[in-house]
Amino acid sequence: MQRVLRIIPWIIMAVGLLVIIGWFTSTDFLIRITDNLPPMKFLSATFFVISGVQLLYLGDLIQQSPTRGARSTIGLAATMIVLCSLGIVMNAVPTIGNLYDALPHEAKYDAWARIPAVPSLATLVSFIIFSITILALPIIPNKIKPLLVVSGNLIIAIGLIAVVGGALGIPELFYAFSWGGGMALHSGLLFALMGFCVFLHGRHANLPLSPASPQYR
Repeated sequence: MQRVLRIIPWIIMAVGLLVIIGWFTSTDFLIRITDNLPPMKFLSATFFVISGVQLLYLGDLIQQSPTRGARSTIGLAATMIVLCSLGIVMNAVPTIGNLYDALPHEAKYDAWARIPAVPSLATLVSFIIFSITILALPIIPNKIKPLLVVSGNLIIAIGLIAVVGGALGIPELFYAFSWGGGMALHSGLLFALMGFCVFLHGRHANLPLSPASPQYR
């Protein structure tokens, strides 16, 4: 189990980095897999990389064993994601000049979004759920297990619905109705993995998350 909890964050970070590379190299396959599906936005890929790092330290946060520097870094990263995502959802950030013009985006992808470079509503909500969960762990330590299980299930559901919608070609299921367009197929897959990782941490929140623990072998 411990190996799964360590591998999933690296997969999420690797895919996020590949999509970032795809944006800088204009590699269409890395950005949107197929032509009839929405792209993973540059900002989404960046958030996935950050979230992968947070997942790596999630076990330490549960056991309240990370260093002060790691705890502060994870907390700041989660706060940044929440504030940025909420700013977009509340339509506050787009009023600050042409912020999104500075983010990589191409005209051929803009048909999927009314605001270029902005992630879909479901994508932002998923990141908000995950980051708020991270921030809440040290505040409500006696509710860690239900918090992680519920948050994990919500993120899994959002991701899997998008995957099914992308596979069947049903725009409503991959949330194509929002201003940021639909959720990318690989975003849905990564959210399903992210939620599964959070859920597993919740299921084993009372167990020591260390390589020496026989429960994780």
